[in-house]
Amino acid sequence: MLFNQLLKMIGLRIHISYNKAYTFWKTRESKVKFRIPLNYGERKFFIQLQPILTDNGLIVYDIGASIGILSSCLAKMPNLSQVHSFEPIPSIFKKLSEKMKPYPNIVCHNVALGDSNEKIKMHVMNNAPDASSILPMAELLKTEFHGCYDSHGEYVRMVKLDDFVLEKELPQPHVIKIDVQGYEDRVLRGGINTISKAKYCVLEISFAPLYEKGPLFDDIYQIMRKMGFILVGLGEVSKGKSGMPLQVDGIFKNESYHG
Repeated sequence: MLFNQLLKMIGLRIHISYNKAYTFWKTRESKVKFRIPLNYGERKFFIQLQPILTDNGLIVYDIGASIGILSSCLAKMPNLSQVHSFEPIPSIFKKLSEKMKPYPNIVCHNVALGDSNEKIKMHVMNNAPDASSILPMAELLKTEFHGCYDSHGEYVRMVKLDDFVLEKELPQPHVIKIDVQGYEDRVLRGGINTISKAKYCVLEISFAPLYEKGPLFDDIYQIMRKMGFILVGLGEVSKGKSGMPLQVDGIFKNESYHG
């Protein structure tokens, strides 16, 4: 038993070391002259999304920003104009705001996005805040991901993306990333006008029900097709403790985009 645990630990360290070396090499290979070198987490995002981040004066909405790994990656790119980072949980938003202080081209917004304008309760995971959602967690989430079993409620402000864009006079983005733990379909419904004008949209999509009444892959795919987007890429598949494929980032391109 101890020997197997030792082998597992050694294998994990080798895997992590390989990934760090690979992402470093791939980032250098891109020949992008970053303002500041990327860390490992930022390099992972860059490698996955590099082909859709090439516009001059790039504007990105990072919806479900958490502590801002993607946002800080984008802030270091030479062609970036602005990132608008959306994070609803006050404690996480505080960390996001502190982390983004060195980057004047990142604007942080402490709101949840959905299909209505109201105060709403979020289920905040005490040991896994990245898994927090407006939707209650399903049993599968509790069994497949460590730490997703203990939560408390916090009320946050929820707004429709389209209304918030008008309220704050935000610029139209080239790229929109949505990672909101099962609430993706509601964000899409509340932001149809804004999202339908973007060039690319990146969404976290579930293959299995991790949140109650959350959309699955085919649900999101059908919504995106009706909005004029086609699926052009997939990120790394996220698996649970059982090895079951659970989630993936879908990269969608707007067929009728006119920049």
